[in-house]
Amino acid sequence: MFSIILSIAAIVCSTVILQIGNNMVAPLLVLRANAAFENLGYVGLIPTAYGIGFVFGCFWGPKLINQVGHIRAFAVAAAILSTLAITMHLSSSTESGIIIRGVMGGAIAIISTCADSWVVRGTPTAMRGQVMGLYATVTKLAHVSAPAMLAASVFISEQGLLLAASLFALSLVPVAMTKMPPIPEIITGGSLSFKPLFLAVPSSVGAAFAIGLANGAVLNFLPIYGLSIDLTMANAFALIAIAHFGGLTLQWPLGLISDAIGRRVVMATALIVAAAVSVSITLSPSGAENLILLLVFIWGGTGLSIYSIALSHAVDHFEGENMVNVCATMLVIWSTASVIGPVAGGVLMDNYGPEALFYFSAFFQFIAGLFIVGRMLNTKRHASENSFVNVPISSSMIHALDPRVDTVSPLADESEQKSSNNDPL
Repeated sequence: MFSIILSIAAIVCSTVILQIGNNMVAPLLVLRANAAFENLGYVGLIPTAYGIGFVFGCFWGPKLINQVGHIRAFAVAAAILSTLAITMHLSSSTESGIIIRGVMGGAIAIISTCADSWVVRGTPTAMRGQVMGLYATVTKLAHVSAPAMLAASVFISEQGLLLAASLFALSLVPVAMTKMPPIPEIITGGSLSFKPLFLAVPSSVGAAFAIGLANGAVLNFLPIYGLSIDLTMANAFALIAIAHFGGLTLQWPLGLISDAIGRRVVMATALIVAAAVSVSITLSPSGAENLILLLVFIWGGTGLSIYSIALSHAVDHFEGENMVNVCATMLVIWSTASVIGPVAGGVLMDNYGPEALFYFSAFFQFIAGLFIVGRMLNTKRHASENSFVNVPISSSMIHALDPRVDTVSPLADESEQKSSNNDPL
């Protein structure tokens, strides 16, 4: 196990450094636009542009990697990110922020594809589950670290963009220093059409779409909400860190419970609890900061943990090669909703006040929870033959690492597969 970790340590380290920088940029841009008194629906275009860019990058990234290789593709994308962060620092207009953030989304997608396929390439089949769990945990720690650093840092102002630019540049060092040989295999992707997926697992599709809408809006506007209820700038950033920490803490327990009592029971319960917590946050008395922080932790623990359980429920109904295609389609469903969520949430906040953010979240979470309850009452439970796997929301390449996928990863060569079968670990 240790030797495997060493073989992928460079790309994982670079990815974590880069994701910390990326997760600094997002709230800084939204807060800067809000400080300029921009319409919040318009501000919502910043994360929406990022989501659109990410989707396009997922399609274009494999082509670039196949042409120039993993390290060069990573270097190109990281250099672009660093340059764009500095450009953001020099330009204060929201319009330029929207365009730049869209390009950033494409660059992050390329890096995610590089990292995911690199990790898959360096992991024998027998170790996929352990490595994926570790990779998901480390990725989520990056999401927690960025807002936590902003909350505790003097770089909360415009200097935060320069700090992010430095992290983007620094992420090149581990990858550039790696001794891993070039990866000659061609990266390919796949997808399953929406209709057969919805007919087989409507609960998973509904949950993925609902949390894409809710999470996409809340995570991007959470700092603005914090400022609107008179939290300090540091505590407003801390809200994001606490939400992600809640997801990191409760993901595995909820997943293991879903193995025992069923995915749909856990999904429905988590969605309804998240909806109730969303309403509770808006109804919290002014000045009750500790209560709000606790509620945000519970919201993150339930709302941010649902996607992996929904994906597990979908995978339970498919076998063999279709599993990778199911994972890719679920990612498209989630990402499409996360593109819509910030704009819709911003428009509602602008017209009905900051509390509309969590009412928006509660509405879709509650509707999805009721939909799943209705499905449970009308259909029998599908017995799961697979254990829960903590899956990071990343490029579709990472799903080749999922231990529930029976087929051998196209990125792993025959010699490595043979050696992994004899590996005592």
